[in-house]
Amino acid sequence: MLALVHGRRVNCAVLLYSHATSSVVSCVSSASAIRAFSDAHFQQQQRAAKRGKKHEEIAALVAAVRIFHDKHQHFVVPYNFEIPVPLTAGSGSVNGELWPKHLQGLKLGRQMRRLVKTLNGKSGAIQHGNALQELRQMGFPVVANWEQFRWEQVALHALQTFQTLEGHLRIPRRFVVPEDDERWPKASWGFKLGAHVNQLRVNRATLQEYQLDALDKISFPWCVMDDMWDNQFLPALSIFRDLHGHVNVPQRFVVPSNNDKWPHTLSGFRLGRVVSRVRSADGFCVNQVKRSTHDLEALGFSYNSNEPKWNEKILPSLQTFYAVYDHCNVDQYFVVPSQAPWPEQAWGLKLGFIVRNIRQRGDFFELVGRDMEQLEQLDFVWNAAEAKWRQRILPSLRTFVAVYGHSNIDRNFVVPSEPPWPVKAWGTKLGKVATDVHTQFHATTDAAAKPRSTSPRSVHHQRREFGKLEAALRAFQRIHGHYAVPLRFTIPGLKEEEEQQVNVWPEELRGMKLGTALSRFVKVADKPENVAIASKLEDMGVPVQSISDWKTYLWTNVSVASLHTFYTIHGHFLIPYAFTVPQGDAAWPRQTWGFKLGYWVIELRRDKSKLEVYQLQDLAAMKFVWNAREARWNQYFVPAMKKYTELYGKSSVPQSFVVPHDDVRWPKELHGYRLGQKVNNLRCGKQSANTLDETVAWNDVELVYSNWVLLDILHDNTKENGSRSSDASGQDA
Repeated sequence: MLALVHGRRVNCAVLLYSHATSSVVSCVSSASAIRAFSDAHFQQQQRAAKRGKKHEEIAALVAAVRIFHDKHQHFVVPYNFEIPVPLTAGSGSVNGELWPKHLQGLKLGRQMRRLVKTLNGKSGAIQHGNALQELRQMGFPVVANWEQFRWEQVALHALQTFQTLEGHLRIPRRFVVPEDDERWPKASWGFKLGAHVNQLRVNRATLQEYQLDALDKISFPWCVMDDMWDNQFLPALSIFRDLHGHVNVPQRFVVPSNNDKWPHTLSGFRLGRVVSRVRSADGFCVNQVKRSTHDLEALGFSYNSNEPKWNEKILPSLQTFYAVYDHCNVDQYFVVPSQAPWPEQAWGLKLGFIVRNIRQRGDFFELVGRDMEQLEQLDFVWNAAEAKWRQRILPSLRTFVAVYGHSNIDRNFVVPSEPPWPVKAWGTKLGKVATDVHTQFHATTDAAAKPRSTSPRSVHHQRREFGKLEAALRAFQRIHGHYAVPLRFTIPGLKEEEEQQVNVWPEELRGMKLGTALSRFVKVADKPENVAIASKLEDMGVPVQSISDWKTYLWTNVSVASLHTFYTIHGHFLIPYAFTVPQGDAAWPRQTWGFKLGYWVIELRRDKSKLEVYQLQDLAAMKFVWNAREARWNQYFVPAMKKYTELYGKSSVPQSFVVPHDDVRWPKELHGYRLGQKVNNLRCGKQSANTLDETVAWNDVELVYSNWVLLDILHDNTKENGSRSSDASGQDA
């Protein structure tokens, strides 16, 4: 009986245990299900919240676009446009612009691309259908590429408007689209069109296809010189010839405005200045001149601006002077009278000053040589002092001896104005001249002759220098191994060579300013009298036919060669400002020795818009770095910060820390880098002593934020800073 009761109790206990176990399992399963449901519900709520926030953001953007459009009547929001924040609390108005409070501070310009991208997507069009419909109702354009739309609405539309108003696309560099001018599209008001046009030309190789197609349709002038030559210079020169019968354009002539004889598109064109540049043979429009040779000849264009003046005024005036006065010793202050028999076109001409310059400076040298026989027939006086002696002094001395029977002339004696004294000598202070006749004669003749023969700017001096060029360049090449003569190079004198214990230059070349002579010759190498010399130099390998050829030669053999060598040696283009190519260093090409490469690179980076296309291509081929500050940042600061953190396990660089020279753990190129000073300047917002302005430091800060790797390094967390501060406080105590 007891056993039966005991067995029943055991069975009951087993049943109770089994029931409890199943209940626990059931509860655990229910809890897991509840947890999974809760997680799914939470995630669903998060997604819904994100969608709601997204809807709110899109709705805010649409509202901002509507207000912007109502105010400006277009949708092209400037990229940097930010909705203004009121100046006073509770006010939503800034300069008359009313903006809702929840929109204030919104960077609308930067959000426009995001808005267009969102609404153009399939999911965006479905999720934000109401916003899309609202935009369509207000006339918002359907565009796939917002950047293309903005460029077409602003830049292209402004170009088309300028062309419509002015009849051409020769846009000044500083031209800005005027504001509040209804002739211009509102989206372009204040747009720097001139600067944009310059960038289009510089960056032509990287423009989008839609930009190139649009610019070709409006005949955009890619080459400013070609456009000026074909559409301004040649037409203006032709009209000037029709109006005046010649093309001897005064240097200061400017095409008049509001003149029916001149088209509006030429108003203000400085024709005289361009004509002067073309005649100067300084390389200006050299390619255009070559291809327009026949057109210029048909217009009667003369490359020598002096020829018409000589033929029509000077030579006829000299002939008239001889006919009137029976000699051609023109006084320095003589002016052609405004009356017959003097040539009318020469009335008022300062003939005396012209004759003086012919004698002393060699003016009209080519024309004087051409008409030398005519001048000799006029008994033209080349040396006024010598003529004075021959025509006045000697006849007066002979007369004095004949009258008085001796030659002891009193110092105060003056030639009487009566026979038998020579008429041309009447009033001459013969006594004063006779007291020191020898000295007086040589002083006057030497003074007049000196400018003709020794002045560095005289034609005669330059011709002698040009004649020495071949021999001088051959000697230069023999000594230095190249023809890239520096502009300031002067052949050393005998004393300098004796001090250096060398004797390599021919005697007749000593003291010659070879660099200056070569530079001057290049400018006039195409003149007939210089063709023979130029041909010899070309055969030697010296490109002197034009200034552009010589500049290209120097660019390739000096500038580019120096950059290539520096990069080969150092592996970068961060050239110190004071760097000069070392003399006698075999690692550098000989023609680059002494070249101030650092200074030249500074000027190169200052404005690359001044460079020729071939120069930009050469620099691009060698991957030349235009932004030296950013390159220096990436090459020094970023690696130095990473290495410091790696070595010391912290980013708090002491202000006095300088990368050690004797620590092999640091890369050699970082040795001596003042990392602590740089970090301190960035954290404190201070400038180092050698920075130029605030912009430099803030640009460096922007570089920090553009390099996310440095954010954690430069900005320590609060806990670390706090512990460090407390430690420091304890030490101070």
